[in-house]
Amino acid sequence: MGRRNGTTATDGTAGTDGTAATAASRVSRGLPLTPSTRTDTMTQLDLKNYKNRHSLKSKAARLLWNATWLLLARWTPERGFKAFDHWRLFLLRLFGAKIGAGCRVFPSTRVWAPWNLSLGDYSSLGEEVFCYNVASVELGANAVVSREAFLCTASHDIASPVFELTVRPVKIGPSAWVAARGIVLPGVTVGEGAVVGAGSVVARDVPPWTVVAGNPAREIKKRVLRDGTSGTDATGCGAVPVVPSVACVPPTSSQWRGV
Repeated sequence: MGRRNGTTATDGTAGTDGTAATAASRVSRGLPLTPSTRTDTMTQLDLKNYKNRHSLKSKAARLLWNATWLLLARWTPERGFKAFDHWRLFLLRLFGAKIGAGCRVFPSTRVWAPWNLSLGDYSSLGEEVFCYNVASVELGANAVVSREAFLCTASHDIASPVFELTVRPVKIGPSAWVAARGIVLPGVTVGEGAVVGAGSVVARDVPPWTVVAGNPAREIKKRVLRDGTSGTDATGCGAVPVVPSVACVPPTSSQWRGV
């Protein structure tokens, strides 16, 4: 056991700075660093100086929105009453959401900021979906986000000593499907007709008409519709996750039951 400059190297190595030598030795052997083996060049997080980038106006708006949804929408029936479906969409529009025709948002869906939400015609946010849209979240026409999925637009800069908040938009393309408990991370675009498998974590863009799964999500196969085509159908209006011959026909109420 060596001793130099008042520092003991407990792993049998020592240098001008015993702590630095110990740290280097642990790194070379693939061992984690402990607080006692950190060098002077390493810094620690300083969350005391973390600054919340959300303005007072934004906080007040979100407080009002959360209270409105809790009191006027959260208790409404999920299915069987179209009037309540329209009522929930009305509340979202009232707070700035851009919503197309025939959309579906469930009472248990959590939308962080409706003014950052855009839903294309006949798109859907399923039960217990958390739309954490600090930046914009956009769903294309006929896109489906299923039960307990997480659309995340915010993260933190892990290289920042103050753990600075970072935000990037999320886009779910037309006819795409994010299956149950799928997680889409900031800055990701899920291409037209693509499928994100249940429980998958998507950190990179998903090409159109591609099925991905896993953590991290990887390509499994290409998505091919029943008539052997993908992409735009013969009508030119874009394919959807059903037979292309009805691509431009709005879904019936029974088609929404499995969302």
